[in-house]
Amino acid sequence: MIMSSCRETTRKLASDELVDAGIGQRISVWLHLVLCRHCRRYAQQLSNMRHAASSLWRHEAEDASGDLERRIVDGLSSKKDTPPHTE
Repeated sequence: MIMSSCRETTRKLASDELVDAGIGQRISVWLHLVLCRHCRRYAQQLSNMRHAASSLWRHEAEDASGDLERRIVDGLSSKKDTPPHTE
């Protein structure tokens, strides 16, 4: 088993290629991360960015659903205030 290079390691980390990788590739990347502080920092930065993006997306989804609920309630309450349509 040969340790992967920095270029290979960062490419695999950024593309999530390790999800479907075999045990040999995973060990190779793990060994590289143990020995290379630069790639370890890069892996941590990727993790932080994924977490931040996930939190932001979740927060925006909650805001959107709250806004939709508010508009529905406002629409229903405005219909209560108007008299029924009679012909």
